[in-house]
This record gives sequence, C-alpha cells and structure tokens, in this order.
Amino acid sequence: MSKQLNYLLKFLLGLWLVLESEGTCKSSNTIKVIEPVSDTQWFIAANSHRVAWTQSGRSFRWNIFLFNAKGDTVADIAKMLSEYEDGEMGFDWLVPERIESGRHAVKVEVDGDEGCFGTSQEFTITEGSPSQAEVFLPPSTNILDVTSLTNSSDPSPTLPHEQKHMRRLKVEAENFAGINMSDYWPSSVHCTIKRVSNPSREEFLENFINPGIPAIITQAIDDWPAMTMWDFDKLEGHLTKGVKVNILDHPSPYKRWNSLRQNLAASLRDPPQVHMTDFHTVYPQLMADVRQMDIFPDNADYMQFVDEDIKPAQLSLQMAPQRSGYHWRVEQYNGSLWSALVRGHKRWGLYPPSVYFPPGVVHNNHRAQDSQSSEPFTWWAHTQPRLRADRRPSECVQKPGEILYIPSGWWWSHINLEDTITLQRWFCDRRSLRACLDELKEQSDTSPKNYSGDIFVQLRHHLKTHSPEFLTADDDDQFQSPVSGKGRTYEEWERDLVAERWQEYFGKYEIGVNSGEFDDQ
Repeated sequence: MSKQLNYLLKFLLGLWLVLESEGTCKSSNTIKVIEPVSDTQWFIAANSHRVAWTQSGRSFRWNIFLFNAKGDTVADIAKMLSEYEDGEMGFDWLVPERIESGRHAVKVEVDGDEGCFGTSQEFTITEGSPSQAEVFLPPSTNILDVTSLTNSSDPSPTLPHEQKHMRRLKVEAENFAGINMSDYWPSSVHCTIKRVSNPSREEFLENFINPGIPAIITQAIDDWPAMTMWDFDKLEGHLTKGVKVNILDHPSPYKRWNSLRQNLAASLRDPPQVHMTDFHTVYPQLMADVRQMDIFPDNADYMQFVDEDIKPAQLSLQMAPQRSGYHWRVEQYNGSLWSALVRGHKRWGLYPPSVYFPPGVVHNNHRAQDSQSSEPFTWWAHTQPRLRADRRPSECVQKPGEILYIPSGWWWSHINLEDTITLQRWFCDRRSLRACLDELKEQSDTSPKNYSGDIFVQLRHHLKTHSPEFLTADDDDQFQSPVSGKGRTYEEWERDLVAERWQEYFGKYEIGVNSGEFDDQ
C-alpha cells in the first residue's frame, strides 16, 4: 500500500509541475528554473546545492521555496533575495536537517508578484552525504593529507614526490601546532589605544568621532544577551542553515567547521574563519540577542539612503580560530568601523591615514594587504617585533565585551589570540561621508556592474536635496556612473590593465624591445 501511495505522490507532484511550471506575471516576464533537474540529488546537511534560473524581464528581488511531493511548502530557501544578471542567476543553499528525504521541487518567485514564478523539475533529497563532503576541505590546504599523518591505517605514499609532500605537510603541521599564542600577548601597559567607559553619544562625538581618534569602549554591550548566549557550542543549535567560511564560495555546515576549529585549526597555516555578511537575514532570531547602541545609531549612517538592491553588506558575524586574523587594510569605501567582541581576545594594530602603507606589507591598488603574500600571523610574529619604535602601530588587546572604534581612513589588522566571536559594522557618517564619496568614485570604473558608481549616484541624489554642503563641484560636473554599452566594459578594463602591468614590469626587459635590435615594421 505504501508503495502505491508513493507512486501516487510522485504522479501528483509531476502533474503539479506540468501545470504550475510557470506562473502569470503582472509584467511581461518568463521565469525558468534550470537547476535542479530530475536526476539531481541534494544531500541533507552536507554540501550546499545550487538553485539556478533565468528571466526574460528585469526583476531584481526573489523568493525561493522548497515543496515536497504533496505540493506543500517545507522550507523558505530565500526571502527578498536581491539578484540580477543578464543571463543565469543562482543561489546556493544548505539543506537543513529537518527536511525529510523524498522527491521535491523548487519554486522561484518574483518578490511582490506571487503569480510570477518558475518551478524546477522534481528531484531527490536524501540522507547521507557524498564522499567529498565527509571532510571539511578548504582548497588551499589538503586537510586529508594532514589528518592522515596521525592515522597509521592510511596507505603510505609510494612515489618520491608524494613522500616529500607528506613530509613537508607533517613538518608544517607540527610547526604551527607547536606555536604558543601566549608568547604574542603584549603586556597590559602596552595598550596605546585609549579606553573609555560607556560614554554618551555627545561625549563620544566630541572626543573621538569628530577628531577621528580610535578608541576602545567598555561596558557598552554588557546587557547584550549574546554575551551569555553566543558560544561555539550553543550556536550549533541555531546555525542550522550553514555558515559562510572565508575560503569557500558556498555555505558549509556549521558543525563541520566547528569540528575543524576544535581539532585541526591549530595545525593549519591560515585557519579558516566564518565570515557572514548576511547572517541577520539568514538567522534573524540571533538579532534578538543584540541591542541597538546609542553611540552608533543606524540613522547616522548615510548608507541607509541607498537602495537595498545595491547596498553593500555592512554588518557581519565573524567566528575565528586562534592565530587567524586579518591582513592590513583600510575599511571598505573608507568607512568607519565598530567591532564588538563577544568571545575571546584579539590583538589589534592601527596606523593613521597619514601612513600611506604599513611597513613590511605587500599591497594592492585598494589600500589592502595582498592576501596571497602571507597570513596575518607572519606580520605580527616576525615583522612587528623588528620595527623601530616610531614605525610601530598603535595597538591593544581587545577583551570580551569591548567595542573597538576605528575612524575613516585608518589602517587596521588583528590576530586572534584565542578563538573569537565578533559582531562588527562599517558605516559612512557625517565625519566619514566625504571620504566614502571619494572612494566610491575612485572605484567606480573598477567594479563589476557599475556597483560603486551607482551607489555614489544615489547618495549624490539624496545629498543634493538634504545636505548639499557635502558635495563638491566635480561630484556633479565631472562624474557619471559608467553606462552599459558606452566606453570600456569592466572586463576590457581589466584585460588592458593586465597588459599594461606586464609591459611595465617585464616588457621593457624582453629581447629586442626598446633596444634598437629590431627596426619597426
């Protein structure tokens, strides 16, 4: 009987998909879901899986739902998702453990137009996981090799280059595992960033924000429930939709990352960190554990006047293993930053805007350390101790319950002295607004889809009416957001830039170039 019922459910789902594969849009728009397809398998709480769709119109915001074989909605995959591409659009989703195995379908709907949707083919969701999901495997580090070093049952490599590789991995893992982070805690008197106890908004504006002075704020988040509720084990029950790990493109199960943090991170060169800029939409219940701070009110941030479709992510949740950290950088778009530490201790370093680049740092064009040159710990362990006193950064150890304020234009870097949980946000207030506007214009020609230029144009439109004193003559007369189809595309600009750099660094040394050896043809 159960077999016949199963066949009936499959037939009903297939019939529903035929009848409901496309809805009727208010506007002329056809939505087609191209992934998943009939032979797709999604695994519960394993890897992330992709939903992909196309449209014939120009919709920008989407809702995505998962249906079971009965046609019932069993999960909201995404709500009010901002996504627009000329071709295929996509969203990656980690199937939560509460979803039952069986045949399912995905529905992609235009937000605000319930009749405008597309539906996928029916596919299978099942227990278990594919073999590649058994171990959390960052692409930059072969964890399978590292973990097998202590497992005598693993087959030994036979080829000479394999043996050499395993020996190198073993030495590297033993070296990092042997680092004692207590050796890198500066003394308490070493702190050169001023601490202030729960100041009023007016006091903090006068003494720190307006003059552009960094500070550590104490006793400002003692009433946050997060201070008692957020630890690595308790959060496992909440983060059931997965987390974004910095070295992976798609969400990963939190349980897998937390196991790596506990058992393997100490042996890795640059331990993977959780960095979620959308956690407040994926896990809105966690925001109940956070209180609005009078010192940094949301209505003081000019990014509130940018449309949600193009507004850059500002609030982020970060969970990081000991010895990981952040390279030297200036905050995005020259914004200011507050960083609230919920768990663990961090060692911070700051340089003022007058320092063009921190010493001993390989940099890129956007005032950020080249992340491919070395992990942050290397700078703190080997460069910082050898700097002259007048070249060292302002620094301090941030304690749980403290907020670090970093003004616009200041360089910052940190290492995690312990496993840490942090909530932080960057913003463009009155003090940093002009620097934000200049940086948006600076990056407008080098960002895909005219992203930065469009943000600037929206801010300029608001400021013309409400705060024209922030605008300069060239904001209006000399700047326009790049227009699609006019001038060079981002891809063309990037290609030409690579060619120019090659010529600058290598071309003049090639045989016959600028040497007179060959005549021009």
